[in-house]
Amino acid sequence: MNGASYSMETRHNVIRLYEIHRRDLANGSMTWEQLALMAGPSKKFCVDLAGKHDRSESIEALPSVPNPVVKFDEAGIEALFSIYEDNPSYILSEYKDILLMKFDIEASESTICHLLNHELDLTLKLVTIDRAEKYTEENELMAMQYWQDIGICEPSTVKCFDECAVVAKRHEAPLARAPRGQRVVWTIPNPEKYRLSVNGLTALNCWSPSVMWNWCNGTTSGIDFLEFMMTGIETGFVVPGDTIVADNYQGHKQYLEILQDMMDAAGVSLIFLPKYCPELNPIELVWSKMKYKIRRYGKHTEQAAKESIARALSEVTNGDIFGYYSKCGIVQQWW
Repeated sequence: MNGASYSMETRHNVIRLYEIHRRDLANGSMTWEQLALMAGPSKKFCVDLAGKHDRSESIEALPSVPNPVVKFDEAGIEALFSIYEDNPSYILSEYKDILLMKFDIEASESTICHLLNHELDLTLKLVTIDRAEKYTEENELMAMQYWQDIGICEPSTVKCFDECAVVAKRHEAPLARAPRGQRVVWTIPNPEKYRLSVNGLTALNCWSPSVMWNWCNGTTSGIDFLEFMMTGIETGFVVPGDTIVADNYQGHKQYLEILQDMMDAAGVSLIFLPKYCPELNPIELVWSKMKYKIRRYGKHTEQAAKESIARALSEVTNGDIFGYYSKCGIVQQWW
């Protein structure tokens, strides 16, 4: 709670307790945390208020000063709106620079944000970084070919591959409740240093698990990818007539000739996603759910991370996969 919001009754109560226990505070038989617990406000507020009382200063709350309104004349508003109409996707610093260089108008980013938000009913959002290479002619042709290939595949035969890294990080402390003035202590070991790569393959059917997966230490290599696909064919998770979708990671193409021969022999086709288009791969949404779960289940040790990964992926349902395929356009292409 902000210090200015405490009533005068609360302030006088703090001073009353301070006067009663002044000697105890001085000789250390009582702490400021204990006084704050008795009074109600925070320790910092009690210390500051007692200091004002000792200096014979007023203990009343200072009147709040409203934020000054930054005035922006009509010419500046018209200039800003003209820049916005020509370049609606600029970030705030770019609008600021153009106003200064082109119109000799100096304005803060907060003023520009205020005008755009309130006058144009916009909302300030994080900037999404997009790769210019995604829109090259070569990649757009690759995207057209991808949608043509996916369009003739039944969704239940499309299986999407990707890998996901799980690394050791400092454990995020959970939230807990405690009496005012007391800390909640949670003792954990220092996190181990590890890096796991989880390899996964999604399936949209009712007679097999939704995700086939394994893990390997370090980064997934070309050999790991080849062995994973071989395991999928041998175990029957990948069957003749299936289509494997993978991204353009160099490890996926390291042994492309061997992989292609193996898949041709198994009656399986391989399609690569357009470059810089991870949003087209449904398994990215599986990883998002998995990471959310393992943050809750814990990953402070490698063994704990493996158990959390197994538990999280076992909770991915066929309904989840159907939703992910729909979001990525695979189901709509068929129906």
